[in-house]
Amino acid sequence: MRILIDTLLLQRTPTGMEYYLADLLEAIPEVDPENQYYLTPEHKNSQFRNFYKTFPHKARISFHLIHYPAFYWRSLGPSARVVFTVHDLLYLSYPKEFPRGLAIRLARQQREMIEKAAGVITCTPRIKQEVVKFLGISPGRVYVVPLAPAPLFRPVRDAAALAGIRKKYGLRTFLLCVSSFTPRKNLPFLVRAFALLKKEKSFQDLQLVLVGKQDGIWGSRIASEIQALATQNGIIGDVLCPGYVSRQDLPVLYSAASLFVYPSVYEGFGLPPLEAMASGCPAVVLRDGVAPEVAGTGALVIEPGEPDTFAAGIAELLGDPERLERQKEAGFNWVQQFSWQRTARETVAVYRHLTGQK
Repeated sequence: MRILIDTLLLQRTPTGMEYYLADLLEAIPEVDPENQYYLTPEHKNSQFRNFYKTFPHKARISFHLIHYPAFYWRSLGPSARVVFTVHDLLYLSYPKEFPRGLAIRLARQQREMIEKAAGVITCTPRIKQEVVKFLGISPGRVYVVPLAPAPLFRPVRDAAALAGIRKKYGLRTFLLCVSSFTPRKNLPFLVRAFALLKKEKSFQDLQLVLVGKQDGIWGSRIASEIQALATQNGIIGDVLCPGYVSRQDLPVLYSAASLFVYPSVYEGFGLPPLEAMASGCPAVVLRDGVAPEVAGTGALVIEPGEPDTFAAGIAELLGDPERLERQKEAGFNWVQQFSWQRTARETVAVYRHLTGQK
């Protein structure tokens, strides 16, 4: 079977969807040596050029299946069956992040795209339900394949590496959040909760580190709101926003953090908490934000409410070293069920099913 994977995403600065594709491409050769895989010939991002040595470029041949690793469309050849990965349907399920005209246009375009699809891959049952509800596709054409932390996310115990990351970013004892600066990520809520924590004497030295790109239509607005809140609460020196951080630095940051805090109210999957758990950092999330299949018993799950509720959950965990250690162990054990080998195997199983291959 000849399968073409569209690599348009790899031209961008990598974050969630781009790393999804990169990690999938890393794992596929290990789990499926039988089928022939081809990539579209785009390799402007030097970080991913090695993939074009592993896989041949798109040739003038026909394909049995084309995989678009996100919900977009461009014509890559006739006759082939098509499968899309739908990471979320934000413009429908959380429309406040989108200008109204754009949301309507995306809805129309994606309903048209669904008509081209032999199948759709989602990463959680919740997104499958949304695809069925909003796009009118039958449940039998939608496949759930969970994601996983990349293998580089593991506990870092090297003292020099941990000291180096603290020096590089100016860190003391800190809470970490890795997130885009968009409304659903709820970062101003987190800053308000952090301000309440800082009123307690035992947390006077604590910092909050918000890692993530501040681009798009929301980035600068939310960054300004965070700065204003931090200034109003007298914590401007303790709220650090280093922007985009390389993937190589992230496992060290996770390992150095006292706690990973993630108050997102809507996620397609919610990979950063799993990355934190895999790196030995206990995670705190809001219920109904991160999918329950992701947080499981590994994270401390706090009910949605006011910032003081979130702050109290963090304070209780930080104030009890034995409980904190148990949470760290629970998270590390929970995350072991997720791997990119599993994700790749289940993705290949979708390819086989859609093409009738045994």
